[in-house]
Amino acid sequence: MSGGLFRTDGGNKMSSGLDLSDPEIAAGWARVRDDADADAEFLLLTYASKNKLAVAAVGTLDGMSAVMVADNVYFGGLKHSDGKFYAIYCVGDNVGGMAKARAGMHKNSVVNALDGTVGEVTGMGMEEFSESLAALG
Repeated sequence: MSGGLFRTDGGNKMSSGLDLSDPEIAAGWARVRDDADADAEFLLLTYASKNKLAVAAVGTLDGMSAVMVADNVYFGGLKHSDGKFYAIYCVGDNVGGMAKARAGMHKNSVVNALDGTVGEVTGMGMEEFSESLAALG
């Protein structure tokens, strides 16, 4: 390791401590990735506790905004009409500062757990998230 602020030797891999062990998470993502399941175009995850996620919803894209509320942080993934998969990260407008910071630390763990994503749809607020989603086309 050379001097400086950042490690250049790869260093130890650290865990965010986020628990994604709920089998419903893997099952939900498998449904989204299954082309035969037309009823599963997105998977939304939210906090079950400070460091554990649970499935909030699986459904079609036209119903996704109806299940999202401004008091929660959402992670997950979606299947776009072009056949590509995108990670989802949305911090509701009413989420406090500490929860926002924790979600920011957990985001990459979720993205890495969802195989096959090629990009992200993100928003720091419901309006920004809707604009990001609309920009996908």
